[in-house]
Amino acid sequence: MGACFGKEGSSSSNNNNSKSQNNNSHTARVHNNNSSHLDNDTAADMDMEENANPNSGNYDVKLLLLGSGESGKSTFFKQVRIISQRPFSEIERRRVKNTVHFNVVSSMAVMCQKLKDLNEHDQLSEELQQCSERVLALSKNRSFMTSTTAASKGGERNFYTEEIANDIEKLWNNELIQRVFKTHRNQVHVFDGAEYFFERLDRIKRSDYVPSEEDLLHCRQKTIGIVEVSFEFEGLKFSLFDVGGQRSERKKWVNCFEGVSAVVYVSSLADYDLKMYEDDSLNRMDDSLNVFEGLCNGYFKETPIIIVLNKTDIFKKKLQVHGIDTCFSDYKGDLSNYEESVQFIRQKFLALNKFDEQRIWMHECCATNTEDVRVVFDKIKHQVADWKKKHSNK
Repeated sequence: MGACFGKEGSSSSNNNNSKSQNNNSHTARVHNNNSSHLDNDTAADMDMEENANPNSGNYDVKLLLLGSGESGKSTFFKQVRIISQRPFSEIERRRVKNTVHFNVVSSMAVMCQKLKDLNEHDQLSEELQQCSERVLALSKNRSFMTSTTAASKGGERNFYTEEIANDIEKLWNNELIQRVFKTHRNQVHVFDGAEYFFERLDRIKRSDYVPSEEDLLHCRQKTIGIVEVSFEFEGLKFSLFDVGGQRSERKKWVNCFEGVSAVVYVSSLADYDLKMYEDDSLNRMDDSLNVFEGLCNGYFKETPIIIVLNKTDIFKKKLQVHGIDTCFSDYKGDLSNYEESVQFIRQKFLALNKFDEQRIWMHECCATNTEDVRVVFDKIKHQVADWKKKHSNK
């Protein structure tokens, strides 16, 4: 993995966590030019490009949100926007309708393709084989792939027809598809929010369907460029910048490094048994650790870094099937024990740090849970504000 981190110097708790928020003013500002670009390799993602300039602005605290692709980083960002009293408008929610549909079609398509790869597709009834073929054909339709971009720009074309909606519902209720979902979802890259939407097929197929904020949080979206949300806390003006986490986007990170007060680094606990989309030979957890090692020992060696270990809900479920020894051969603890497994992963991150251990803080959360993020982000704000005040005169 490379060099190794120092010991943890700060717990995820903070003595100031109990401070009242009653005196804090929260305002949110989001730069948005409503443009997006389709990545051919990940067409199921809705790509949102924003116009935020991370190196200019009237703020006291600049937080940089980083992390690998699919870590849940952008979901965390959306939650911060929501809890900072800047909810998503109906217009913004309508724009992701096609993306929700694409997420559903793409997820079902990869499971149907897996049945073919397993030579089990012909075990489906003739009717379901036809359903499967229609879903596979639509998933490869270039116009459908670009429909997410058109929708984000205000275009409108409905590829998610009643026939396709019924096809997906029938397939989802089939035991072969259910088995693929339960036993092969990691191999075929079914995204984390798939089950959430499959359980809501009746709602999302309605002609008057408008995605809810919860739908937005579960929808697969990949940030292109830089997005920003601003708010005030304890008399300080904060700006949080989210930068794309896919490998193709990381080269842009350096453009945001100037004047960073703290880095919020999001890593998915549930990635220990997953491979990278861009490179099937690389484990996602290893990639996340490698990226963190480069950040904390490089440009940000003197900057506070808050590690957010995300997707605790999925992680707990996965541990009941197989433990983290699939990624960490040196793990000797209870394979199904959540606390032991999390502590081991925490130490893997902390052991990489070669510099001041007091600047590294860690939290765990489920980014799709608004209250969970509210609690964690409140701790982060206190930690960063206290650090800022303590070191402002140094």
